[in-house]
Amino acid sequence: MNRLVFMTVLLLLTAQLHAQQEKVTVIENTVPKNGDSPYAEISLLYTIPTYDESEDYAYGISMVYDLAVDKNGNIYVLGKYEDNIVVFDRNGKYVRTIGREGDGPGEFRSPNNIAIRDNEMHVFQVMGSLMQVLDLEGNYIRKFTVPGGNYRFITLHDDYYLTMIRKTRLETGSSATTGIRVGRAGRGPDGYFSVEMRDKDFELIRNIAYVETDPPLTKTTRHFNLLSSSNIDKFIYFPQNTDKYEITKYDLEGNALLTIVRDYKQSKFTKPVMDFKNQLKEYWIDYYDSQGVPNIYRNQNFVDPPDRPWVIRKILIDDHQNVWVLAGEWSGDTQQEVSVESTLDVFSPEGIYLASQKTSAISYLSIINNGRLYTLVRKESPVTTDELEEIRVYEIKYRDR
Repeated sequence: MNRLVFMTVLLLLTAQLHAQQEKVTVIENTVPKNGDSPYAEISLLYTIPTYDESEDYAYGISMVYDLAVDKNGNIYVLGKYEDNIVVFDRNGKYVRTIGREGDGPGEFRSPNNIAIRDNEMHVFQVMGSLMQVLDLEGNYIRKFTVPGGNYRFITLHDDYYLTMIRKTRLETGSSATTGIRVGRAGRGPDGYFSVEMRDKDFELIRNIAYVETDPPLTKTTRHFNLLSSSNIDKFIYFPQNTDKYEITKYDLEGNALLTIVRDYKQSKFTKPVMDFKNQLKEYWIDYYDSQGVPNIYRNQNFVDPPDRPWVIRKILIDDHQNVWVLAGEWSGDTQQEVSVESTLDVFSPEGIYLASQKTSAISYLSIINNGRLYTLVRKESPVTTDELEEIRVYEIKYRDR
């Protein structure tokens, strides 16, 4: 890469992403270090259905909004509409249900997120901007209000949270304290997704990385479920643009340490996936027409679906601190019955391309914990009006390197 090209890339990065360093090392990859050898075997251990054939939802879960795993492998499933947390042991056996609808200690109203650290679970609900802290048996410890927002937890540590939040700004000018470029007069609100570090009282410590969105917000809403709580601790891996194979690594001070890129060619959706998207297209056009919805308010991804998936779909960190990147087509692009094998690339913390393999085990809600992969499979189709979910637990057997 010559100097002019390097400086152009650097200017683009610093214009879009918050970084406190002037120079970012770019790690360019072409082929995996280990060739065709798979990085790991990912084998299904068991599933936990949240429904049954009579449409009476098993365990009282009609919609899973988040899940977490403790150090013993127990699974905590957050049911948004039941206002509770359902606990399963490491073998998938039902243990207990925690919480109910209400405003008292240990009660919830449409909880959104759960994070676990040691013997505590922290449960956030947008309604009332409330955080509750319980022990793992469900005993109430404390609660406090947090700054309003639509948060996605990444992870919880001894004295800080790492979160992602979607925000909009109406001000003009720029923010010197956060490095975030804000809305300009006459353009309406800019939006952005920000990865933030917050203290145990949820006060903002700093923004680590962010990506801007220009209205409409269709492209960068992809970032909302991009990251998971899998062992993210000292570093954040975050893409500027999900249509490029380009991921920047940040430390918790917000310094951009390196950028991982690899040769990648976007392929079109396979026929089963495209057939499903065309089904949705017909449904949504008929719906919008029947409701008289103006074109400006129609979701363009529904009425004019793209023929190619975006590149970066999911980022996980495994037990060895290697970086899993799910690229291209995946199961979330279609209904549950259609099998989709995704491209899973694995990189070292230094940005070296280790391996590439195919998998159907990862979805938008997946986490890795102590040699296991936990995935929520969801079918939400306005064509069939069904909403079926199950949790799948996989064993990860890492190959010798």
